[in-house]
Amino acid sequence: MAATVGVMEKCTDHSVAIRVKSQDGRKTYFKIRRDTKLKKLLLAYCQKYFLDYETTHFYLEGDHFNHNKTPNELGMEDDIEIDSMADQLGGGDRSCSWKIEHY
Repeated sequence: MAATVGVMEKCTDHSVAIRVKSQDGRKTYFKIRRDTKLKKLLLAYCQKYFLDYETTHFYLEGDHFNHNKTPNELGMEDDIEIDSMADQLGGGDRSCSWKIEHY
């Protein structure tokens, strides 16, 4: 079962509730002003979970988005979800690597 962090509070016209979901299903709730750049929220999320912002990818409705935009600029509604994915290191299979044949 996924863990939930934070409490969703009722938002006003000046704020928006945003949920960030990690790869393992953990959901973290934030409430920010509609004119605050999303990068501030994403940096706070990374700091909370000791993640490197530069190697963490965030998706809004399955697509990358500009972190320097505000919820207003992106037309975000209350209770929207942003997905968080960490870079994967390795995972290659030797059988998939290019084979160099010597003649």
